[in-house]
Amino acid sequence: MDTRDAFIAKLKAQLDEWDVELDQMEACARKAQTDQQIAYHEHIADIRQHRDDFQQRLAQIQQATGNAWEEMTQGVEDAWARIGQAFVNARARLDESKSAQ
Repeated sequence: MDTRDAFIAKLKAQLDEWDVELDQMEACARKAQTDQQIAYHEHIADIRQHRDDFQQRLAQIQQATGNAWEEMTQGVEDAWARIGQAFVNARARLDESKSAQ
């Protein structure tokens, strides 16, 4: 497996992990009290937006030819960092909400 294929495989695996985590967050949101559900769904929508951006960047890398994909990796890594931080923030807010119940 070359470097590009390994990088793409790593990104796809991360997307799969985030999808599982989003599903878990949505399950928590469904169990939450009505007033907290709105906040949960707002956090989840924010994360989904970041995730969708990340997926678009992955698609661009997959379609890039030659060395162009290497130039695109910084943008993907920036998107990766943003969604990772969005997950951290959402988890913290969900944990705070659970503790307050």
